[in-house]
Amino acid sequence: MKIPTERSLPFAKGPLLCLSLCMAPSVTNSQTIVIDTDFNDNPILNTFGVARVTDINAVTTNPLGLPTLGGKDEDSIAGDKYIEITSNLVNQRGSIVFEDPTGGLPIGGFKIRADLRVGGGTINPADGFSFNLVRPNDPLIGTGAGYAASPTGEVNLPEEGSTTGLAIGFDEWFSGGSDTIGLSIRLDNTILREIPLGTRNGAVGDITSLQTGPLGPQGESDDTLLGWSPIEISLDTGRLSISWKGNEVFSEFVNWTPSPGQVVLGGRTGGSRAHHHMDNLYVEVTGANEAQVTGIRSGYDFFEIDVTDLGTSALDPDTIGLVIDGNDVSGSLIVNKVGDTTTIRHNQSPQFVFDTAIPFQFTAQDTFGQAIARDDSFTVAGPVITPKFGLDFVEFEVPNLGSSVLDPASATLTLNGTDVSAGLTVTTQGGVSTVRHDQDPLFVVGSNLNYVFSGTDNLAQSIGLTGTIGVVEPVFPFKEELAGADDESVDGNWGVRYIWNGFELPTMTSALNLVKQAAADPDGFTGTFVDTSESMMNHSTGSAGFVTPDLPYHPDAVTAGLPADNFAMYGVADMIIEEAGTYTIGTHSDDGFAIRVHGWEFDEVFGNGQIDTFSRDSIIHPAPTGDSNTRAVATLEAGIYRIEYMWWEFGGGDHGEIYIAKGRFPEDSDSIDWLPIGMTVPGGTFGVPGFDSSGVETTEYGPGLVEGTDFTMSPNPNGGDDANLTNLTELQSVIDNVALTPVVTPNVAAINFNDPGFGGPGRFDGDISFAIATAADDNDFGCIYTGNLVIPTDGTYHIGFQGDDGGYLRIPGQTFTSLVENETGSSVIDEAGARIAADIPTGNSNTVGEITLTAGSYPIEVGFFERGGGAYFEVFGVENGGSRQFLIEKDGARSEDLPPIGVALLSKTKEVSITDIVYNNETDRFNLTWTSSPGKTYGLYWSLDLVDFSSDVDDSILSGGELTSSGLFKNPATVGDVRPDRVFFRIIEN
Repeated sequence: MKIPTERSLPFAKGPLLCLSLCMAPSVTNSQTIVIDTDFNDNPILNTFGVARVTDINAVTTNPLGLPTLGGKDEDSIAGDKYIEITSNLVNQRGSIVFEDPTGGLPIGGFKIRADLRVGGGTINPADGFSFNLVRPNDPLIGTGAGYAASPTGEVNLPEEGSTTGLAIGFDEWFSGGSDTIGLSIRLDNTILREIPLGTRNGAVGDITSLQTGPLGPQGESDDTLLGWSPIEISLDTGRLSISWKGNEVFSEFVNWTPSPGQVVLGGRTGGSRAHHHMDNLYVEVTGANEAQVTGIRSGYDFFEIDVTDLGTSALDPDTIGLVIDGNDVSGSLIVNKVGDTTTIRHNQSPQFVFDTAIPFQFTAQDTFGQAIARDDSFTVAGPVITPKFGLDFVEFEVPNLGSSVLDPASATLTLNGTDVSAGLTVTTQGGVSTVRHDQDPLFVVGSNLNYVFSGTDNLAQSIGLTGTIGVVEPVFPFKEELAGADDESVDGNWGVRYIWNGFELPTMTSALNLVKQAAADPDGFTGTFVDTSESMMNHSTGSAGFVTPDLPYHPDAVTAGLPADNFAMYGVADMIIEEAGTYTIGTHSDDGFAIRVHGWEFDEVFGNGQIDTFSRDSIIHPAPTGDSNTRAVATLEAGIYRIEYMWWEFGGGDHGEIYIAKGRFPEDSDSIDWLPIGMTVPGGTFGVPGFDSSGVETTEYGPGLVEGTDFTMSPNPNGGDDANLTNLTELQSVIDNVALTPVVTPNVAAINFNDPGFGGPGRFDGDISFAIATAADDNDFGCIYTGNLVIPTDGTYHIGFQGDDGGYLRIPGQTFTSLVENETGSSVIDEAGARIAADIPTGNSNTVGEITLTAGSYPIEVGFFERGGGAYFEVFGVENGGSRQFLIEKDGARSEDLPPIGVALLSKTKEVSITDIVYNNETDRFNLTWTSSPGKTYGLYWSLDLVDFSSDVDDSILSGGELTSSGLFKNPATVGDVRPDRVFFRIIEN
C-alpha cells in the first residue's frame, strides 16, 4: 500500500495525537503528519484525573479570588483555550494520552513545539510534569498511570516521566537522593541527563527556572504575573535537541530502538503546588519502515553506530563505509549483529581529542539498495571532574581517562576572581588526581563561591571545570560536637538522649534545633530530655527496621512521658575501626536523620539521603519520610572515630537504626554482614549443617485449599482472620485428609522455595519453584519437608526458618533451649523442646532456635503454610557464634572459616581527663596526672595503636582527690633498648 507523504490532522475530528520516535527517516516509504492547534477547536482528548481543556470563562478566579489568565495569544479575549494538566491546587494529578498518528509505523523523526505556563502556586513549587513519547506497551496509554519512580524509589511520579520510550521531565521538587530540581531526560527508564534549573519562580525569561514567572504581589497562589515560555523538542537523524525558553539545554545522539508509540503529558501537585498549562501545540512526525540508524556512541578510544532492520528492510553489511575526521576506517570495522540490530565499531588509536567536534560520514544500503546514511559529528568529553566543598577547603577529583593523566604542575584555581593556585596540593591515588585548596579564613556562609579550575593533561589537552555554588551552613556545628548524653557513652555503649518539648518536629532543622536547645541550656530547657546508655541505636515501637535485634525505647524515657510523635533521639559514640578500607554506614528511620562521623569524608551516598554539601563528614535526610533508607560510603584508615546520629519522629510510624559493614554496598541486599554499630560477631571456624545425600523430600498440597472441604477450620491461635488456611492446626488437618493427593518430589537440594513472580526475597539466592505453583499468585497451600540433617561437629547450633506465611521445624528427640530470633514475637518452642513454630499468618516468619547437637545425622521435619499474598520458605543454620546463616543444602555439611564482623564502641568517660604528662627522655620514664574523684580507683592502660588497650601499667591506682598522679613508671612499650616512636595512654575509673 502506498502511504501518502504528508497530511494534516485537525484535532476536532478525533482524539489528540500520541507518538513515538525512530531514528533516520527513509527516502521512500514514509509519511509526515503535521498537527498545529491552539485548542480553540474543541479537541477530543483522552484525559485522566484533572487534565482538561479550559479557558478564561471556565476558570474565572484563582484561589485568591484573582482573575486567571486565558490562553497564550488572546489573554484578554474570553474563550481562548489551553490545556490544563493541573492547576495550582493541592493534590492534583492529570494525564493526557494522544493517539498514534502513523497507524503503527515506527517514527523516523519529530518536532514538538508548545508554550508552557508553570508556577503561580507556592514558594517551593511542586511537583512537576513531563512530555513523554512512549512505546505501545506502556501502562500510561490505557490508564494514565504507571510513571517512573524517583531516585528514592517513590513510584508513579509524572514529573519523572514514562518507563518506556523518551521522557522529558520537569521536576520542581527535590525528592531526596540524587534527585535534581530541573529537567531530566530519560530513555527507556534510564536517565541520560539531569539539567539543574533550581531558581524557583523565576522570571518568564529566566533560563535557570522551570517556572514562567514570579509569584504575584499577594504571594502564594497569586498567578497574575505568570507568562508563557516556549519548549521545543526534536529528534532529527538521531540527535535529540531540547530548547527551553529559547535556550538549547540538550543536543546529543540518543540510542533509540524504533517502535510505534504515542505522546503522553502528565503532571501532579502535592501540598506544594503549581500550574502546569500548555498552549499552541505543534507536532510534526515522520514515520518510516526502512532500516534505520538507531544509535551512536563514542568514547575516548572507540566510535559505534547501530543500524536496526525494519520489516523486510535489512542492512547489507557489504555496503558499510565509515570516514572519521577525513580518514577512511572502513577496512578495520568490527560488525556484529544481534537480533535486528547491527553494531558497527571502530577502535581508535591514538585516542580521540577531547571536547572537539569530530566529523564522520557513515554510508550503507539495505538489501533493496535504499541508502542508509549519516553525515554529522561527535564529541568525546574529557574526564568528569568532581568538585567537593567544605567551609575550609575545595577539592577537584580528576580521573585518568585512557592515557590522559593530569599534569600536577599545570593545575590552577581561581576563587571569586582570586588566583589561589600557589597553595594547591595534588595527590594521585587509584587513577585519580585530587587537587585541593585549603581555605583560611572559612568561606562565608550565604555567599556565592565562583570557581575556575583548569589544567592540562600529559597529551597537552585542556582540562577544566567552572561553576558557582552557594555556601551553605553545615547541618551540624562546624567541627564542634553537639552536646548530649556523652557521659552515658560508657562500657562500649552509645550515649543516647531522648528529647521532646510538646511542639511539632516537621523537619530535620526543627529536630536539630531541639537538640541544640537542650545542649545549650539544659537547666533552662522548657522541654524534657532523658540521657541513657544503650548498646546500639536500633529502636522502634515494633519491629519496623532492617537489622536485628530491635530495641524498645529505654524505660527511663518511657517513664518520663516519651510521646508517640514529635520526639528526637541523639546518640554519640566512639567507633573502633580496626582495619583500614572502605566502609558503608546504613540507616533506616521514620522520619529523617542526620549522621556525622568526625574524620570521615563520605564519597558516595545511595538511597534517599544526601551528603551535606559543605560538610562531607555528614549524611542527612532533611524531610519527613516513612523510610529514609540510606547508605553512605567512605574510605578511611584504622582508628577511633566519633559518631553522632540523630533521628526524629514527626508522626505515624516510628523507628531509627544505624548499621555498618566493611565494603561498598549501595543496597541493603548487597551484604549479609550488616550489624548495628556497637554490635560485633567474632571470627573463627564454625560448623554448617547440611542434608545427607538423599536431600529433601517435599510433599505439597494445594493451591486453593478450601476450608470445610479440604481441612477443618481451627481458630487462629494468635488472633486475626480465621478464613482459609491460617494456622498449623489447619495444616495438620490438610495432611490428615486422605482424600487429598499431594505432589511429592524426592531428592530436592534445599528448602529454598518461592512462588515465581509473587514470592518475597528471603535471605538466600537460588530459589526453587514450588512444585504446585501456577502462573497466578498461589494461595492457601501447605508443604511438608522431610530429610536427614547432618551436623558436622559437636556444638550448639542456631537453626531456623523464614517464610511467608507460618511454619515449624522439628528435630524429634532433641531439645531447642531458646529462641534467638523471633520476628513476629509469636514464635514458640513446644513439643518438649523438639519443635520451634511460628503459628501465624505473616510476611516474615523468621524464627531461629538454639540447640546443642553432637556430630551425626538427625531426622528433621519442616512444615509451611501459605495463606495469601507472596509465598516463600527457606531453612538455614550455623554453629553458634557464626557471623552469618547458611542455607541447609544437600551434601552441604561442612566447616566454614568466617571473619569477624561489626564495629565495636569505646567507652568514653568525660569526668577523667589527663591534665599533665611528664616524660624523662634520659630515664625513659613517665608521670601522668589526671582529674579524679575522691575515694575512687583508676586503671592506667597503654597501647601502640589506639585499638588494643588490654595492657595496663597499674589497674588499681587510689585517687589522690581532685587530681591523681601515677608516679614515675618505666615506658611500658620499650623492649630492651628499643623505644617506640609513640605510645598511647588511657585512664579508666574503676
